[in-house]
Amino acid sequence: MKRQYLFSEREKEVVELLLQGKSNKQIALALGVSQSTVEYHLKNIYKKLRVNSRTEAVLRLGKSRGNDISSELGKSTVEMDSEPADNDGESISTRRIPMRRFTYVIGGLLVIAIGVMLVYLYSSSKSIGFTPTTQLEIKPIASTAFEYPTEAPIPSPTATSPNIPYIPPPTILPTFVSYPSIAFDRTRGELIMFGGTNPPQCDECSETWIWNGENWERSATRVKPIGRDSVGFVYDEARKQAVLFGSPGLYFQQNGSLLNDTWIWDGQNWVEKHPLVSPPARFSGQMGMVYDVARQVVVLFGGTIPNPENSRMTKVLNDTWLWNGENWTQANPSVSLPAPEGIPMAMGYDEARQNIVLLSSGTWIWNGENWREFYPAHSPSAGVQGVMAYDESRQQLVFIGRDVTSVSTKSQTWIWDGNDWIQVETKTDPIVDGGGAYLFYSPQYRGLLLFKIDANVKLGRFGYRLWYWTGNDWVNTYGE
Repeated sequence: MKRQYLFSEREKEVVELLLQGKSNKQIALALGVSQSTVEYHLKNIYKKLRVNSRTEAVLRLGKSRGNDISSELGKSTVEMDSEPADNDGESISTRRIPMRRFTYVIGGLLVIAIGVMLVYLYSSSKSIGFTPTTQLEIKPIASTAFEYPTEAPIPSPTATSPNIPYIPPPTILPTFVSYPSIAFDRTRGELIMFGGTNPPQCDECSETWIWNGENWERSATRVKPIGRDSVGFVYDEARKQAVLFGSPGLYFQQNGSLLNDTWIWDGQNWVEKHPLVSPPARFSGQMGMVYDVARQVVVLFGGTIPNPENSRMTKVLNDTWLWNGENWTQANPSVSLPAPEGIPMAMGYDEARQNIVLLSSGTWIWNGENWREFYPAHSPSAGVQGVMAYDESRQQLVFIGRDVTSVSTKSQTWIWDGNDWIQVETKTDPIVDGGGAYLFYSPQYRGLLLFKIDANVKLGRFGYRLWYWTGNDWVNTYGE
């Protein structure tokens, strides 16, 4: 029976090029990404295949497809490759040796060599009348499979690197705004920031800024959504585009109605989508949007609308919607969580367990069809407002937030292990002021990054800061 492996769209592309015998450099050029991004995807592929090298991965993938991998690649299953000097980007095969024959030949030569050495020692001792005082110990030689050194060793998922990567402070920063909508483009390795608020310059701004891992650049695209702050914005990995949904509050104040428009960012431009079905218009308060990697859909939960019974109040929704790249579909779970009235909410995708975790008045899990409530022994209090993201280096879902109902401003960091929330006592305190925050995993820096917007009117403190998660504490990489 053929094995089925659950790969993301990008990983499938890497696998196809891997099976064509492409080097990391050639894969990076073909996909238009950096070599570090290719190494990151290869690490995930090795992890899912439970192998430690490129050779083992190719063999495993060949068996899963039921093909003769030697004929598929047009080369031997064991091969030494050198980087091309000048061959139009093609790798030059310098040696092809079948693995089994190679092992037999080396083993046979070793046995012959040991036998010759023993005969020589024995005859020498006889000829000179030498009586050895110690017995010659012949240790068995461990048999090791031949492996060419093209990949760095894969670190343990739980290992914490003592080295903190250098992240250069940007020479250009975005125009300051509070509560922008932010998403991380995994394909291009870019952080996308749209909108926000900064009165009196703009109550709801509409600028788009891109961070490439080193510096910020403002997009000059003319077509863009109406300005809005803190709406749903998430990267759709299958379709390689970021999806934005959620009505701007200022539009409601000026027009007395809400918007339910859907926009995508394709890496260069904004494009408005016109789905046949859309969720009812709503504000993004008490709303969460997360990309479901296993099912390749964007999941939207909740939101708020004006309360029809009291125009000064809002009503919190608890419906679930799925975006497939063209249309929205309302999910009809047999079990759903109650609307999180007045309670902060955070959502994140747990890659290890392939489900979505929602933290509000309790802990809820979305498995693609239904919501299920968990009852962990420990959890953040209901008043903690924060952000959540999956740490791929340590295979942990991390939540960081601050209790907005308490006079204490100390931020809290928690880790979800699938059954319980574990609090990590940190020395630093990244979330002190309001203004918004976004947590994401960076393949470039191989760790979780917290992009924090500081907006403290009372102290006159405004600015951007970037924090790096070491596994037990937060380190400020830039910003005061």
